[in-house]
Amino acid sequence: MNKFERILSSVIDFFVISLLSIPFIVVEFILIFNNYTGLMYFNIIAISFVTTAFVCKDVILSVSVGKHILGLRIIVDMNDDQIKPHIYVLRNISYFLWPLELILMLIGNGRRMGDMLLGTRVVSVKNINVTESKPISFGVKAILFVTVFSIQSIVFISIMLFLERSIPVLKLLWW
Repeated sequence: MNKFERILSSVIDFFVISLLSIPFIVVEFILIFNNYTGLMYFNIIAISFVTTAFVCKDVILSVSVGKHILGLRIIVDMNDDQIKPHIYVLRNISYFLWPLELILMLIGNGRRMGDMLLGTRVVSVKNINVTESKPISFGVKAILFVTVFSIQSIVFISIMLFLERSIPVLKLLWW
């Protein structure tokens, strides 16, 4: 696996997840044109959903869409242990520091910060003999998605309320 494949995989994932945000953008324009006053809550739901999809992108197929297309797979440092579902989520949280992630990947050995912290590695299925991962049950996927979505929503609401109290003029923009 080379760095180009890894970056291309991330670009594909970003494109796919961007497509998920289109319905939210359309609904937001409809709400704006109808003078809906609760846009702050809709925006929090939209941002939480899209960021949750990004954080949970590897849980769906045990790889993201980009990795699946390019024939890449996530393993635990070369011993091919079954990765626990929460590891997929935790390794993707570091994507929010994407400038640092990109720099580390380019100057290092192609591993992101999330990979280094959690002992994972992305490998090409063509270059290594790997066994198929045991599929993650739908229930576990749903619980992970709802948990991450809930946590992100609480964090975003807390930030919005803090900013609203700290900078009163912002209330005019959100309501």
